Amino acid sequence: MITSLNHHSESELIALMKQGRREAFNEIYGRYWLKLYIAAVKRLRSKDDAKDIVQDLFISLWTKRETLIINSSLSCYLFTAIKYKVINHIQSNIVKRNYLDSLNDALRDYDNSTHEIISKNDLEVFINLKVEHLSPKVKEVFELSRKENLSINEIAEKLHTSDQTVKNQLSKALKILKIHLANA
Repeated sequence: MITSLNHHSESELIALMKQGRREAFNEIYGRYWLKLYIAAVKRLRSKDDAKDIVQDLFISLWTKRETLIINSSLSCYLFTAIKYKVINHIQSNIVKRNYLDSLNDALRDYDNSTHEIISKNDLEVFINLKVEHLSPKVKEVFELSRKENLSINEIAEKLHTSDQTVKNQLSKALKILKIHLANA
């Protein structure tokens, strides 16, 4: 026989619920679900999250009913519990968001560095192919300058030529490569 418990006080409902009386729990649920849901929605601005949090609170209330200690009124207990559940939910979302932001930053950095390495390698291959088509003297000056990192003076001494000749040949090589890069 199911009896209505709507005339029972909070303390009577708690005592009945602790005994495992499902109808007492249902009465508490009926009295407070909407109020707790509205309080959660106001703080979270998400109906779905608010529903989940209120449901979690009531599941916890039922599963811990035998060991439940309520020192204040039931409504005070429930609204305090919902407040802390909302706070925990918000903190959890902040941690998740920070983690996802960090992960996205790391992936973006990784993706950019990978892309940059590929682009650099492609550019080196392209330049090396174009250098092969330079005249032998211009090619030699370019390679001594760029690959062996020799100064203009060092190249001139090594090739037994003037600094100006080295500058002219290097300028010619760079001009040709610049044209090829612009057309690529």
